[in-house]
Amino acid sequence: MANILDIFRTHTGDRILERGEELTGLKKDELLKTHQVLFPLLLGVMRSKKEIEKPEMEKLISYIEKEDLIKDGTRLSGTLYSSDEFDSIASLGKIIKVNSENFIKGVYISTAILSAIVNGIMENNSQAKFSEVIGTLLGETSKFDKSFIQLLVKNSDSPNLINSSEEIALNPESNDDDESILGGFTGGK
Repeated sequence: MANILDIFRTHTGDRILERGEELTGLKKDELLKTHQVLFPLLLGVMRSKKEIEKPEMEKLISYIEKEDLIKDGTRLSGTLYSSDEFDSIASLGKIIKVNSENFIKGVYISTAILSAIVNGIMENNSQAKFSEVIGTLLGETSKFDKSFIQLLVKNSDSPNLINSSEEIALNPESNDDDESILGGFTGGK
């Protein structure tokens, strides 16, 4: 079962941290600490909503690498969090000893990325319920683990003969029905 923090074991997680360094001036370890606190917390806050606005994006990795995550996150935060909620969230930077201004930028970046992930999963699963997607990302259920992993994969048009690094890192449940790459050559399927 994957959860949102497992993203930092993938290429996408590395890109989130690298992009965050560019946007905030924080070091990778400070950004990792910031996102590790914010991702589950913000998903918990988002859970109380019925839906969240979707940022303009085609693929998650290009969104992370090219878009203004702080601008998008600022806009999305205005629709997601009350001023009291935002103040409470922003105060957590002091606890983990991250500069307040940079921590708030981290809140915006985390909000933009989480919104993109949640909406990306829902877009790929027309019957998905918002609360179920949030539950999957929080690790409560594995219902949309495969969709989460597919969203993280850079080359989604691969023939699926070899698992992507994201699939390997997140340890998807093995499926005994998968056909062997060698097929009949080894007496397998």
